[in-house]
Amino acid sequence: MKPLVPVVVAAAAMVALAVFVSPVASRAGDDSAVGSSPDATIMLSNFQPASIVIGQPNFTSGFPNQAMDTPAADTDAGGLGGVGVGPTGAIYISDYENRRVLGFDAIPSSNDASADFVLGQADFSSTVQDDGANQFGGPQSPVVFKNMLFVADFYNSRVMIWKKAPTTNQVPANIVLGQKKFGTRTQACGATGMSAPETLSVGGGKLVVTDSDNSRVLIYKKIPKKSGAKPDVVLGQKNLTTCVELNNGNGVPGHRAPPISATRPAFGPTAPGWWSRMRTKVEF
Repeated sequence: MKPLVPVVVAAAAMVALAVFVSPVASRAGDDSAVGSSPDATIMLSNFQPASIVIGQPNFTSGFPNQAMDTPAADTDAGGLGGVGVGPTGAIYISDYENRRVLGFDAIPSSNDASADFVLGQADFSSTVQDDGANQFGGPQSPVVFKNMLFVADFYNSRVMIWKKAPTTNQVPANIVLGQKKFGTRTQACGATGMSAPETLSVGGGKLVVTDSDNSRVLIYKKIPKKSGAKPDVVLGQKNLTTCVELNNGNGVPGHRAPPISATRPAFGPTAPGWWSRMRTKVEF
């Protein structure tokens, strides 16, 4: 029998992130391996209910931070993106509005579980927004690949990389992309710039980033080892120096395929305020 490991599914209709357990032939705790495995089949049925909810006391509640004035270890104000699964079984959930990523040592076994650690904040009640190596402007899309953690920091126009996925509070990232260094949040179109990156994916040793406001997708053929690295391939634009919406292939607006206009995550709506109701569901 194949081992049971967590497989992440984004349920956009309810602005929720569902984590189901499914038999796959991949090493537990590396979501990139699960995602790239030909045997990574999610076995679900129509209207299958989840067993556990994270961020709310039950399945009928939906208030940001559970209607409290400040966040806590068991609340969520709105998470854009997905859930990363680490090599030790830890999971990472983006909490965009609270400018943090919540970490759980393992998948919770009961509703309203408290996170074990937090990234981006000094504690569970803080919501500081800044651009340091241990801070977020608005985190999205945590992904784990070979024990490395990747997070798109939408508000700060950057992607942050931890060489080792953290399991304690406010560990600083090691590498930043989209900025020359930590401590800046410049929106730029050039070869090393980004503007509001949203989702990212890692597979086969390649990093793919949706650079939303630059209307392009950036591909790094190898995981960058230094900050400010330049991508190898750009999709949606003629080169790395143009960022034209509805690019017609010649660097000017048009409607000739293949245009990319304000790239958005395939699993999430884009209407303002869509993150106001956030739940993370877990199925066993």
